[in-house]
Amino acid sequence: MPTKSIIVYITEGNTTPKSGYAIINTEVKRGKQMTEEQLLFKQETMSEVDFNEFLLNAVECGLINLDTALIFKGE
Repeated sequence: MPTKSIIVYITEGNTTPKSGYAIINTEVKRGKQMTEEQLLFKQETMSEVDFNEFLLNAVECGLINLDTALIFKGE
């Protein structure tokens, strides 16, 4: 079941606020997957709480697999 968050984001080129889940889900529908380099960049630029929420949403959408998320979370 997708995580419903009160945090919303505005993406480049679109000023309509969207949840992190909605943004990630759109990328997955386009056939995109995240590389480890992209995850490292996200980890370095986001707060720990935001990054953990991002990992949860990314796993639920299929952007990354659970094993990768656990490695980045440190578990």
